[in-house]
Amino acid sequence: MNGVAAATPGGGFFAPRWRGQVALRRLFWWDLLAVGTLLNAGFAVFALILLTQGLAGGACLLV
Repeated sequence: MNGVAAATPGGGFFAPRWRGQVALRRLFWWDLLAVGTLLNAGFAVFALILLTQGLAGGACLLV
């Protein structure tokens, strides 16, 4: 499979990973590092926007 999940009807994103049909290399490099970093950066920007709009610092930490 060369690190690529086989397309299954209704498989979506999570099902092949849950069943172990995705190579660990892809799980680590793509899912953990790339997707995780993008999500983290997005939430950091969102928290900074809330902070600059005058929301309390404690509420920004919840984001």
